[in-house]
Amino acid sequence: MNTILNVDKICKRFGKNKVLNKVSFKIKKGQILGFIGPNGAGKTTAIKLILGLQLMDSGEVYINNYNIKKDYENAIAKVGAIVENPDLYLFLTGRQNLRLFGRYYGNVDEKYLDYLLEKVNLIERADDKVSNYSLGMRQRLGIAVSLINHPNLLVLDEPTNGLDPEGIKDLRDIIIKLAKTENIGVLISSHNLAELDGFCNRICLIDKGQIIKDINLDTLKNSEKPVFFIKLDKLSKIDKYLVKGDKVLENGISVSRSDEDISKLIKELVLDGYNIYEVRRELLSLEEAYLKIMGGNL
Repeated sequence: MNTILNVDKICKRFGKNKVLNKVSFKIKKGQILGFIGPNGAGKTTAIKLILGLQLMDSGEVYINNYNIKKDYENAIAKVGAIVENPDLYLFLTGRQNLRLFGRYYGNVDEKYLDYLLEKVNLIERADDKVSNYSLGMRQRLGIAVSLINHPNLLVLDEPTNGLDPEGIKDLRDIIIKLAKTENIGVLISSHNLAELDGFCNRICLIDKGQIIKDINLDTLKNSEKPVFFIKLDKLSKIDKYLVKGDKVLENGISVSRSDEDISKLIKELVLDGYNIYEVRRELLSLEEAYLKIMGGNL
């Protein structure tokens, strides 16, 4: 079985407000799906429906082929999740927190707790109280807690909120490693695209409760006309070669052209006496690709 999560046309209203409208997507083993959209797009509501924390008005959710409405216990058995913030006991140590949560699943072996602490780079601070942990350390401990039941699906709602760059990098490395080495499917939601770029191999864009696009990350970044940086020895009279959207930089120009048109532009520049020191094709960032699709709505 390759598909771990199958979300099929889920809908949700709060009063007259339709928060989700026929939202559908899938996650396979080892896949990290970025669930992206502006605040209020419906991301957290969708996650709560997927986890059975709220009732959906219509639609179906299948986890490991179990229907979340008809067979909740089996559906949720192999799911780890952090919704908004990890719930931890600050007066306990990291190890004691893991041991306590492990009791929900029976007697968890102490060696497995050490394994989880190693996995999230907390083994050296395992016996310190969580009240002395940084926000990033608490997030990593939350990941360890979510792995206690050996899940094959990990659901993370805005996990980078409040983290510094080092904390974001640590979290990214852990999630990517889990997907690759443990073959865990990951659903990770965020509205901060700069932080999420690099986490995912697939993107699901949601806005106003509807899926706008479900696409491979590399395909998304290459879906627009390529952008090239051309390093030049001079910039005099360069404006005549530029079109709307092109930029003059300190030591060259940034232009959006097709492969055929960039070749023509280079020839024209050389014939006009410009020395070209570098031509570099630049991928759009996740944020740039998103803004082009959504028309600046972030």
